[in-house]
Amino acid sequence: MAEIVDTFAECFNLWMSRILITAKNEKWARIAASV
Repeated sequence: MAEIVDTFAECFNLWMSRILITAKNEKWARIAASV
């Protein structure tokens, strides 16, 4: 028989995204990211 442990858990709605910006150098990457 499994032991029951007193624990606490919560669930939240979460929206995430990741965008990959490619550029010739850091200057153009920053310009693209700021638009």
